[in-house]
Amino acid sequence: PRVTGTVTLGNNTTLGGFNITGFAGLGVFGTGLRNVTIQDNVITALGGNDGIVLDGNLTGAVTIRRNAIGTGTKLGMFVAPGQAVATPLTIDISNNTVQNTTDTGIRVQPGGNTTATATIANNTVTNTTFIGIDAISESNSPFRVQIDNNQVNNVQSPGGARIGIRVISATAQMFASVTNNRVANPNAYIPNAQVEYEIVSLGTGTLCSRLLNNTASLSGYEFRRLSG
Repeated sequence: PRVTGTVTLGNNTTLGGFNITGFAGLGVFGTGLRNVTIQDNVITALGGNDGIVLDGNLTGAVTIRRNAIGTGTKLGMFVAPGQAVATPLTIDISNNTVQNTTDTGIRVQPGGNTTATATIANNTVTNTTFIGIDAISESNSPFRVQIDNNQVNNVQSPGGARIGIRVISATAQMFASVTNNRVANPNAYIPNAQVEYEIVSLGTGTLCSRLLNNTASLSGYEFRRLSG
């Protein structure tokens, strides 16, 4: 089925098999949800709007898999749980294709008191802007993320950052496993601007990272410790 407006999700919902296109706002949106699955959809936009946005007091399981998110979108997908009271949350973002976005391809950014475990695996991200895959922990949000077997190609930006995969622990504890990924980014290395993998501990954040079997076309890893 074809949908030309925003799809707003409710609790315990599965959205599957839709062609969501030409929307004026967000493609798929949900806030404060419990147990949501978004799978096997095609999402394209007009005018640079975000493809998938889930935020607020997310709990239970968030599953985003086998979607094709493409031309015309700003952020491909943005998952930003902000729990007031810590409740277990699992996030599975896998086997998606994201391409031709005007901002980051995939971003997961827990805040508030969220306790989240995320898997970002087997995705292909091509021709995005600024960052291919971005995982950020902030506020009081302990975050475990596995970023595995993704392909990121040709991150672009007019005068800004071009980063394939980025991990940031801002003010919380974070464990990040970054394994078996491939980044092909045809840009010469510029510190904090053009790099395949960037690992950042910021402010009071603490970060434990496991990096294994990743490949890069040019520069490889950049590690940064910032005061805030």
